[in-house]
Amino acid sequence: MLTRYDTTQLRLVLQTITEAVLAEKIFLLAVQTTRCNYENIFTRIPAGRREVTHYYLLVLIDSNQHRSNEAWQDTIEHRCRMVTPVTAWVLTAVVFSQWLDAGQPFAVKVYEGGLLCYDAGKMWLREPPETDALETEKALQKECSLYMKRSAEFLKGAEQYYLRRQFRLSAFLLHQAAEQAYIAISWRITGFRPMVHNLEKLHRYALPFSSALSTVFPQNSEREEYLFRLLQRAYIDTRYTSDYTVRGADLLKLTGRVQRLYEVAQEVAGSS
Repeated sequence: MLTRYDTTQLRLVLQTITEAVLAEKIFLLAVQTTRCNYENIFTRIPAGRREVTHYYLLVLIDSNQHRSNEAWQDTIEHRCRMVTPVTAWVLTAVVFSQWLDAGQPFAVKVYEGGLLCYDAGKMWLREPPETDALETEKALQKECSLYMKRSAEFLKGAEQYYLRRQFRLSAFLLHQAAEQAYIAISWRITGFRPMVHNLEKLHRYALPFSSALSTVFPQNSEREEYLFRLLQRAYIDTRYTSDYTVRGADLLKLTGRVQRLYEVAQEVAGSS
């Protein structure tokens, strides 16, 4: 249960967020932890402790104040970076309340299972209506299938453009294939469709739901970081700049990675 993470560390993160944005409510949705073990010559049993290294939070704000939810997300995550890294879902409290009243799957899951760790007390959330669990699952699966089909088609297109040595177009379609696969994972598990094209954010949104995702784009070396940035840039740079170049060898490597991402998304979609 997430209740055990209501700690001083989390409260410092919440303070950082509420100083940056007018938050109405904040829910803890997931955490990333690491275990530190200590072995020594004096005791037979090693000592250990578990440390939270990343929080996943839903931040409900009073209003957008003429800024996008993504802009508020960037502000929150930037401010928290020096405390404990955060991935933030950002919605207005009014929109979330409307979703809850309509029985929207993401809102219902947050209401029933999220840890309400901050509440300004200005808005009361009504209990969601009863929904048919089987029908909800069917709807989630149906929408997920659409994202997966798009991902598969984009992958096929990328391969065709590679064979025609249209490397820039191939890279663009690889980005689209990856985007749809990430969205499929997030949607299938949470019922939330991230309205962003940023692969780094989409990767973080989906990461808590499959341990295999960390091996698809590990970003644990300069080479790995370069490959991920190359794919990330393809969405904008292949269309609006002339200096984006991608080598055939790198494109083949990225194609293999995106194919693996698609397979992971298939596994998540089938096992949920």
